[in-house]
Amino acid sequence: MTSNIEKGRETARRAENWAAEIEESGRTDEFVRAGALNRSLVAERLDFSRSAWQTNPGLKALAARLDATWGDGKLTPAERVSALIAERRSAGDPLPVLEGALVLREIADLAGLHYTEMARKDVRAVLSSYAEKHGVAMGSAGTVALEEDITPSSPDPTEMVPASRLREAQLRLSKAERRLAELRAENAKLRAQLMRGDEVAELIAMGARVSPKGRS
Repeated sequence: MTSNIEKGRETARRAENWAAEIEESGRTDEFVRAGALNRSLVAERLDFSRSAWQTNPGLKALAARLDATWGDGKLTPAERVSALIAERRSAGDPLPVLEGALVLREIADLAGLHYTEMARKDVRAVLSSYAEKHGVAMGSAGTVALEEDITPSSPDPTEMVPASRLREAQLRLSKAERRLAELRAENAKLRAQLMRGDEVAELIAMGARVSPKGRS
């Protein structure tokens, strides 16, 4: 039985062989986006999870090399996000949004960044400006990815949680958060009504103890 570690190594070998073929054919520009390796496209072509770029040591090393040789390895994370925004604007596509919030994990993949880099101040400044301009939020489902920290020594997650299931979980979480906010608002409203009811009851009780003028 093949272990996940062995499968991860095989995935890295396939990616290395693929990269060599692309370099030999002179087609490297087809797989560069925002000045870096288009990790999403390569993962799709080679049939492995996009998150493997962040957890598979062999793929991480390959991506770093290809960022420098195929793309522009001198671009800062903020510059990569800015380049991605410009590229998608030219194509008429917005940044990925789910439930009214930027999906930071997907944006990181598209920009060729590790998702933890989305927490950098310069990157968040770029995204905050974009979010304000387009009327979307920075948090909610978009920030769930930043709270997950998978160590580089973890096995290749190709056969772990599919992206579709992750999105479903994010969607359920977002709906649960909205429902919680609704329940809290409803609870506050009921408390206010209860307080008004107590005040009315107290006034009625006070009126019963006071005789109207003109009566003996």
